[in-house]
Amino acid sequence: MGRSRAFRVFLLLAALQIAGSRVAFADAIGRITTGGAITLFSVSQDSGPAGIASGPDGNLWFTENTGDRVGRMTTAGAVTEFTVPTASAGPLGIAAGPDGNLWFTEQSANAIGRITPAGMLTEFSLPAGAQPTGITAGSDGNLWFTETGLNKIGQITPGGVVTSFGGLANGAGPTGITSLGNQLWFTEQDLNQIGVLTIGGGVQEFGGLAANAGPSSITSLAGNLWFTEQSANLIGEMNQAGAVLNEFPTTGGTGPSSIAVGPDGNLWLAEASGQIGMMTPAGIVTQYNLLPGEIPTGITLGPDGALWFTVSTATPEPSSVVLAALGLGGLVGLGRRRRDD
Repeated sequence: MGRSRAFRVFLLLAALQIAGSRVAFADAIGRITTGGAITLFSVSQDSGPAGIASGPDGNLWFTENTGDRVGRMTTAGAVTEFTVPTASAGPLGIAAGPDGNLWFTEQSANAIGRITPAGMLTEFSLPAGAQPTGITAGSDGNLWFTETGLNKIGQITPGGVVTSFGGLANGAGPTGITSLGNQLWFTEQDLNQIGVLTIGGGVQEFGGLAANAGPSSITSLAGNLWFTEQSANLIGEMNQAGAVLNEFPTTGGTGPSSIAVGPDGNLWLAEASGQIGMMTPAGIVTQYNLLPGEIPTGITLGPDGALWFTVSTATPEPSSVVLAALGLGGLVGLGRRRRDD
């Protein structure tokens, strides 16, 4: 489909200081250094920023779930927003593709979107009820995504050819997804499991998580899988044999929804409690507070070595689950936010 209508907002309001303190934002893109310094940049309000990823152009790209847009932000905070062709599409997860473009899920429209760094948008239809959520680039040069509604894992080539793979347990609810070698690892939020699909092979599923953990976002570090257990306030570590090695607690009821690996070798978390968490591989946690009302959703490593995250105060819709970001580490994986049409 053709190029979307874009509008530039260049709102560097995050630099605004009042009496030495920054102003709280509703919908925004945040930046945190490994030293814990936080800056927020405003985007269109009531837009529901969700997934976020670093693009090949050196910018940050993010989805606006309720605004039906894809945003591009420079590391200086300049924003351009592109409206997706289909109304009420519900863009959610986003990842950089091997073709130099950004790819994203349209959960409500049952489609996968592609946007070039120049803002040209194309949509590729999926089967009815697919409800794609997380998306990531695979080692085979294709994009892989979770089909939460159909209980499948999808593959789309850079040319737009879609293939779906089943074999998951009934009612698994695949959500976040990440690539490790020739495998795609994904969370099964509804069955409290972690699954893996080997490219050219089959699917395996592993349990052993804490009860009612609600795994959502997933990434890899040092050859192991790391994932958020959003409902249990834990971060899980699993080896490639499917054994749960650790389940480290976060501080209190933080509700970790999205996870990314930082340049410091630590894990960085977007937490529904209004915090950004940093966890070492040994499970030691440091929390950085946002202002009241600022809820981080997705998180990713930026091109400048800082962690970038989405902030959204959009009200979840009926039967929705808190976002867990899709991006490069799994939505970057994103926990799902389901819309019932």
